[in-house]
Amino acid sequence: MAIDLLVPNPLTHRYRHDLESLFYVILWIITSYHDGKRVDKPPLREWKYLGMQRLQERKLAFLAQLLPLATANFTLIHQNWVVPFLVAIPAYAASAPPFDYETLGGHVSFDKFAEIMEQEF
Repeated sequence: MAIDLLVPNPLTHRYRHDLESLFYVILWIITSYHDGKRVDKPPLREWKYLGMQRLQERKLAFLAQLLPLATANFTLIHQNWVVPFLVAIPAYAASAPPFDYETLGGHVSFDKFAEIMEQEF
């Protein structure tokens, strides 16, 4: 789930929230599975046990860290999709108005996501 939505009364659901959620799902898969089997102690395993507030805190901290490595089966997805998408998500620090919250200042949009997903392996 997108960071902005991990609150009791979330803001308007936006397209970028779906893209951010997809980012986390892809990251979860590429760090949790190898050869179709779940790996022991995947790096994001604790996320499924956290409440909304703790998960929001962890995801905010996570965006400021290095990404966990993908398993060997998914290194190209990690390199060509996950890393560029993480770069597209700017920090959630307050920005001076006017700021485009719909696309986080143009960084998270359909066009940007399509550009990332069109990367050839």
